[in-house]
Amino acid sequence: MLFELLAEAGRTESIRGILRENTSGIRRLLAQALVAGQARGDVDAGLDPEQTSAILIAVLDAVPMLPLMAPGIDFKESRRLVSTMVGRFLRPQQGSGR
Repeated sequence: MLFELLAEAGRTESIRGILRENTSGIRRLLAQALVAGQARGDVDAGLDPEQTSAILIAVLDAVPMLPLMAPGIDFKESRRLVSTMVGRFLRPQQGSGR
C-alpha cells in the first residue's frame, strides 16, 4: 500500500500533504529518540536529528521493495543487514573528529 501512496503523492497535492503530515509526526518522534541517544552518547553527536530522521525513514520505507528489485534475495537476511547498517550509521565514530 505504501508504494501506491507514494506513487499517488507524486501526482496529487492533497495526497502529498497527507503523506508529509503523517511522515512529519514519525520524523518528530524519531528525531526526539535520536536527540536522546545523542545525550546518552549512543548516537553520533555529529548527526543532525532532523536530516537523519528523514534519511532513516527513506531507507526503511524502501526495504520492502527489495524483493521486487532483486528477486530471490533472502528478505530475513536483508532485514538483518539493514539493522546492522543503521546501527553502524548512528553509532558515534571513534577518532573521526566529530
